[in-house]
Amino acid sequence: MSRYFSNKKEFDNWLINFEQTYRKNQGESLFEQLSAPELTEDDYIKGLLADGYTDLDNLISDGHRYAISGHTNNGWLYRDEADLDYINYINCEIELRER
Repeated sequence: MSRYFSNKKEFDNWLINFEQTYRKNQGESLFEQLSAPELTEDDYIKGLLADGYTDLDNLISDGHRYAISGHTNNGWLYRDEADLDYINYINCEIELRER
């Protein structure tokens, strides 16, 4: 059974914590941590899968839109976080909500 994030903030916090843990595991010194290879989207996907988030096209329970490594839930966005020019450019219909 797959795990889900309850909202976008919880998902964003997981991404931040995943990166911080990765950096700490690269070495003790700040130099070792900063000189480590950059994380790729595939690294994040492997981390999500390892933590039980297996339904990659439905990670956020409340339907907030996200995209990671080709996976998306095609959800909604808050109007103030949406790049309207880009949305119009790609001719994509996205539900926009007010906060």
